[in-house]
Amino acid sequence: MDSDIMKLIIGLGGIALSGGVGKLVYDWIHGRVMKEESAVTQWQGIARSRLDEIHKMKVRLAWFETHYALLWLAYSRLPPPDKEAFPFAPPPPPNEADNDKT
Repeated sequence: MDSDIMKLIIGLGGIALSGGVGKLVYDWIHGRVMKEESAVTQWQGIARSRLDEIHKMKVRLAWFETHYALLWLAYSRLPPPDKEAFPFAPPPPPNEADNDKT
């Protein structure tokens, strides 16, 4: 009885192992398995593009922060007199505004 259970366990393990190897080979043939160097290079490229995007957004934000008072002054003094109120300070960043609403 014990030998039958061991044969069953070994047989099921072999089936699972062969299924896993078969899936790996199938994925490899269809180009779904990526070499480590390729994956690292791809993720470095993604990180670099995100850092570039963050840098551009910080430059843009800095420009608006330095020119906000002039924009407010021009808006408040130019016609028409019955226009919508212009906020004196820039709005908070989106993550802070979302937290205040909850």
